[in-house]
Amino acid sequence: MPASLAVSNIAWELHQDDQALDFLKEKGVGLLEVAPTKIIPEWIDFTPEAWGGFKKKIHDKGLRVSSFQALSFKKNDLEIFHTDESRRAYIDHTKFVIDLAYELVKEPNSVAESVRLVFGSPKTRDPRGKTYEECLQIATVFFRELGEYCLNKHKELGLEPTVDGVPAVCVCLEPNPKDYSCFFGYNIEQASQIVRETNNLGFRLHLDTACLTMAGDDLYSAIKDNADIVQHFHVSEPMLAKFHDVKCQHTRAAQALKEIGYNKVVSIEMRSNGDDSLKELGVAIDFVKNTYKEVLGL
Repeated sequence: MPASLAVSNIAWELHQDDQALDFLKEKGVGLLEVAPTKIIPEWIDFTPEAWGGFKKKIHDKGLRVSSFQALSFKKNDLEIFHTDESRRAYIDHTKFVIDLAYELVKEPNSVAESVRLVFGSPKTRDPRGKTYEECLQIATVFFRELGEYCLNKHKELGLEPTVDGVPAVCVCLEPNPKDYSCFFGYNIEQASQIVRETNNLGFRLHLDTACLTMAGDDLYSAIKDNADIVQHFHVSEPMLAKFHDVKCQHTRAAQALKEIGYNKVVSIEMRSNGDDSLKELGVAIDFVKNTYKEVLGL
């Protein structure tokens, strides 16, 4: 089974949403990655009615949701390593986001088979003067609780067990480079260690071409060495730039994904380009379909 192509909704403005979703269908893209606050701008407004309205819209558009990103956007008080209170608040908020994702998986009118939660949020990983070893110990406990929550929720909802044991909703750690103000889990060595030491099927690894490149990691090796824990993949350019003069070695990434038999989601991540958003998104989709065609089975 080949991988599936998705696009993140950070690639356009909120007022362009209907037009963009129709454009995805025209371009043969059936999966959407969601930054929740690009749907409902304030977390306080995520009522069951509002989220149900989004679910109906996606269902009516004939699309499916593959993943979430920007899980803690606008939640500036959340940090892993600051205080016990901020860490507990972060866990509680992330569990709320996990619940949102499971609402999309649930019947009736399910709009997702599985949802991968991309845990980037670089500024929330500030070590606050702690050593890497101290942070690692705290982080494994933090992420293990979230992973267990994902696993337990899958069982509570009576969902069928998956072949690989990974629950329908899974938190996936993204190595974010220092250029994105991340100082813990900022490269593949650290991020893979965090995932492996957490050792929980509800917490896996996400890889991003731009993040790996900016951290000085080799795309091919990062993918090949972590084939057993990678659950989601972003095709992006540094600083979420357009796909014109590409900086990342996408052919090497595509080759590695092909060799490991990657059959999950390949998601395009790029920032909005204002009035030119759909034009630039079209360029990105064409580039990814061409460069990653063997991975996508095209």
